[in-house]
Amino acid sequence: MRVAASWANASLVTRLTALIAAVILVGSVLAALAAFVQGFKEANDLQDGHLREVSQLAASLLSHTDQLPTAQGLDLDPDDRVVVEVVSSLAQIGQVPPGDHGDGFVQVLAEGREWRTLARALPQGGILVVRQSTEARDEIARHSALMAMLPLLGLIPVLMLLVRAVVRWTFRPVQHLAAQLDGIAPERLDGLPIASSPPEVRPFVASVNAMMEKVRLEQGRQRRFIADAAHELRTPMAALSLQADNLRNTALPEDAVARLAALQDGLGRSRHLLEQLLSLSRLQEVPAVGAADSASFASALSEVVADLHPLAAARQIDLGQVTQGDVQWPCSSFELQTLLRNVLSNALRHTPDGGQVNVGAVSNATGLLLFVDDSEP
Repeated sequence: MRVAASWANASLVTRLTALIAAVILVGSVLAALAAFVQGFKEANDLQDGHLREVSQLAASLLSHTDQLPTAQGLDLDPDDRVVVEVVSSLAQIGQVPPGDHGDGFVQVLAEGREWRTLARALPQGGILVVRQSTEARDEIARHSALMAMLPLLGLIPVLMLLVRAVVRWTFRPVQHLAAQLDGIAPERLDGLPIASSPPEVRPFVASVNAMMEKVRLEQGRQRRFIADAAHELRTPMAALSLQADNLRNTALPEDAVARLAALQDGLGRSRHLLEQLLSLSRLQEVPAVGAADSASFASALSEVVADLHPLAAARQIDLGQVTQGDVQWPCSSFELQTLLRNVLSNALRHTPDGGQVNVGAVSNATGLLLFVDDSEP
């Protein structure tokens, strides 16, 4: 269960690397075994050819002598244990198993060991025998087969490292798409490029783009709902504020005056909240600011002062601009008006009746500066 859970939580790179590595491992082991078997067989065939050459050389030497050395052994190669001798019969060497030995090779059991034996009849009589220890032959064959198998086994770790590097390189476009997805702003769900994506992940990219389109539409519906709700509430809220103001001018008991003041404060906060909601919805609908967008500070301030003048006049607060000239701000006019409305509303709220609020903007070497100077405590 733990292995299955680990495999399910593993990344695609790890899974693909592990599967390819397993295939390479199994294939390399099978190829190494096949190379071992083939190398072992070829080494034995090569040694049989060596025995034939030794037999031909010995027969050629014996053809130039009249004396026939009988049962005389000559160890030509002590390492390979190749013995050459002339006997009258193979039984003179050792035990010979029955069977057909048409190729001239027989397995003879002599001196407590098994020998690969090549028998050759001589013209002058007798049998020329060239034999080699089977144990020595197998040792030489195994060594040759291992030498043929080791390069394949040594190639396995190199192939695994190459596979991991290639798999990681292959998945780099997917990592690039993930980085692009992380860089998408929530207010601008433009989607991912499909044409430049690998064909294998294009359906997934298309699904992600479709999901972002649904989110964008849902965000639009929510923004429109907030804007419509705030806009619809402005009229009844203004009517309630007007009725509260009219009620303030009538003769009321002292406790009713206090309750009316609290009601007017609540209505003021509600109106401010509605203005904030409208500003938020409008700001979300404004496209991203470009390099060419700019707004006039004097024009934006005149619009905001006109909106806030009734509030300032009701509390006899002097609201005005103290700087001369105009300053261009790198934003939209609506964004600048929202900024001014927020800071001036806050200043008016905390300035005592009969106070003064001055606002201005200057451009200097360090950039743009907006300041608000009020007469609050």
